[in-house]
Amino acid sequence: MKTVLLWFGCVFNLALIVSAISDDSCGQTDTGGAGWKWHVQLLHVEEAPAHAFQCSGTLLNKLFVASAAHCLYDLNGDPIDKSRLEIVLADGENRSIVRTFQPELFDVEGLSNDFVLIQLDREVLFNGLVAPICLPEPYTVLPQSVQTPMLDGTTLSVNEGYICLNDAKTLFGMIYMDAICLGQFDKTHTYHRTAGSGLYVEHRSRWHLVGIAMYGTGPTKAHIAYIGGFLLERHLNWTRSVMNHYSESIPLSEKNCQTYVRNSNLPFEEYHPIVHLVAAEQYPLRTICHGTLISPRYVLTTSRCALKTKSIFIHYGAEGSSDWFEAKDFST
Repeated sequence: MKTVLLWFGCVFNLALIVSAISDDSCGQTDTGGAGWKWHVQLLHVEEAPAHAFQCSGTLLNKLFVASAAHCLYDLNGDPIDKSRLEIVLADGENRSIVRTFQPELFDVEGLSNDFVLIQLDREVLFNGLVAPICLPEPYTVLPQSVQTPMLDGTTLSVNEGYICLNDAKTLFGMIYMDAICLGQFDKTHTYHRTAGSGLYVEHRSRWHLVGIAMYGTGPTKAHIAYIGGFLLERHLNWTRSVMNHYSESIPLSEKNCQTYVRNSNLPFEEYHPIVHLVAAEQYPLRTICHGTLISPRYVLTTSRCALKTKSIFIHYGAEGSSDWFEAKDFST
């Protein structure tokens, strides 16, 4: 019989979610210039010389980094295996990549949708050198007075959108949605594949991420005079939903397995949560099926049960407490 995962919004995971995306330390303005605490590097660990710089990125919370999607490809347009990429934080600590997410498929042949979320293998420890940037609410922070580590403390003026599109067409022979550009484009300058850095705006005494740098041009790599990038406005809600959904570095089920072993001498009903699946929130409880709680958001059951389930009732064993949850969706 086929099994499915039921997804529900879970109260006992609320604190974990909030701490993952709304840290009080985000975007603090006691940093600047070359000292951006959320700026990270993406290294290609098998390139010569060893650990060659690939791109930059921006730390959003303890588990996620934002960067340009083309940073996951080599110069031939071939995808780079994530095992060959490494994230280096501002304090020199390293993290591996376990997953990548894109709101819309990146066009390898063009410039469209050059945005990626990178999930790290384990949580980052915030300290005096490392902190996340803030994500703005949609349509609340205008991309004005933008700063970026690519400019090493200097600033460039933000251009009108039509200018960015014209510049992209001149440079690449194509245009793309959500374009942002800074500085003055000069045809005689050299194109530099220094990408992935965040575009920051200070708002209410905190730095917010408004875009991703895709490329730069200038007389030399050390003197960037023009930056083309990607505005995040359309994808802010999507970004938050992904970070909410994957807020656990270690699944609750894996943590609980260790605890269950330690408490194996206890009767099952005194320790394990009992999951009742019902067609509606009913009193008295009329159970149509049972399930197994495997994470803060998922219950494992059969596909036949999932189709009928509208609500989930969980009794927490020896704690004596219980809660109702709405079944949001299911995945086979």
